[in-house]
Amino acid sequence: MQINREEQVLGWHGFRPPPEPLTKPIEHFRLWLGNIKTSNGKLQFRFNSERDSVRLLSLELVKMDDPMTAKEFWLAEQIDELGSWEGRDKSIKPLLEELWFESQRHTDRNWCYQQWQYLDLLSRAEEIRDWRGWEWAKRKTRMSMIRRHQQGGMLLDPLLREPGHPLEERAR
Repeated sequence: MQINREEQVLGWHGFRPPPEPLTKPIEHFRLWLGNIKTSNGKLQFRFNSERDSVRLLSLELVKMDDPMTAKEFWLAEQIDELGSWEGRDKSIKPLLEELWFESQRHTDRNWCYQQWQYLDLLSRAEEIRDWRGWEWAKRKTRMSMIRRHQQGGMLLDPLLREPGHPLEERAR
C-alpha cells in the first residue's frame, strides 16, 4: 500500500495460503491504522497485491489528537491499566462505553474516538477468541474455526504493529 507515493509498512501477521485455491472471496478482512501527514491536503492511495485481489471496504480519516483534558488523561491511565497483562481479566465494556460517550459528547476532540476504535478491536478479537470451536459461531460468522482464529489475530494487527501501544501487552 502506498499513500502519497510513500510505501506503508502493513505490519500484518502472515498466514499460510490455503491448501487449495479459493473459488470465492474469504469472509475475513485486514485492517491498517496509521498516521499520515499531508502538506497539501490531498491523499493519493495505491494498492497492489501479487497473489490476491485487493478491495478497499472502508476508509476513515480522523485528525489525530493527544489527550488534553483531565478526563482524557484519566481515561489514558485506565487504558494503560486495562492493556497490561495484569489487566487481562478486567472487562473492556465499561471503558468502551465511557470512551464512546465522551467521543459523542465532545465531537470537536478526536482522542476518545481514536481510543474507542483501538479498544473496540481488542474487544472484538477477544470475543472471537471466546467463540473458539463452537458450531453456532460458525453459523453466525460464516467462518470456520480456523478462519475465526485468523480474523481475531487480524483485528489485533493495528495494536501490535506499534511498539509500546498501551494495549499491546494484552493483545499479545
